Amino acid sequence: MAYYTEGPEIADRITEAIRREAEGCSNLQGIQLTYDLSTSAEGGLGSLTLDRLRE
Repeated sequence: MAYYTEGPEIADRITEAIRREAEGCSNLQGIQLTYDLSTSAEGGLGSLTLDRLRE
């Protein structure tokens, strides 16, 4: 559900925060994301965020 509804707005803020943190690192080794798959909204938001990071 969140993949198409409010997800894009939230995913933009999440990816921007990750980008700022990554730019502040001198030797970025990786990124670890943890999210709850218990509801479709959280699963959709997590999938959308991962898609945006992949791009």
